[in-house]
Amino acid sequence: MTAIGGAAASSAAQLIQWALTVRVIPTNLDNVKDDELFVDLISLDVLERMRVAGAVARFGPAAAPAIVALLKSPNDEKRKLGVAILSENALPIAADLLKSPNCKDRKRGIAILADMWPVVAKEHLAALRTAFVCDAN
Repeated sequence: MTAIGGAAASSAAQLIQWALTVRVIPTNLDNVKDDELFVDLISLDVLERMRVAGAVARFGPAAAPAIVALLKSPNDEKRKLGVAILSENALPIAADLLKSPNCKDRKRGIAILADMWPVVAKEHLAALRTAFVCDAN
């Protein structure tokens, strides 16, 4: 699908749904063989999510509605996948949301930055969370 590019954008929502499908459930990990199988299954699950993120990223602007839905989701797993799809392009979105006068937007901006945790200093996230506390009103 990646090779098809923008023409495959209509399948973005279905690919995203498939990537977010729960396929691995830890149960009865009481021996080394179970542990090793669990690690292999988790690795395959992560690989498939990464492949979907890479494919959807190459679909171009036509995939934007599906990606926007991910970023707006209160579900952490969905939002993380949206951030993975956008990569560094998620940063301007987070920055715009953080500058919004709307409390919900600012919270979403912080959540998007938190989803970029490997490259965002935890001190920065803590400072933003403290600075952007919303009024109780």
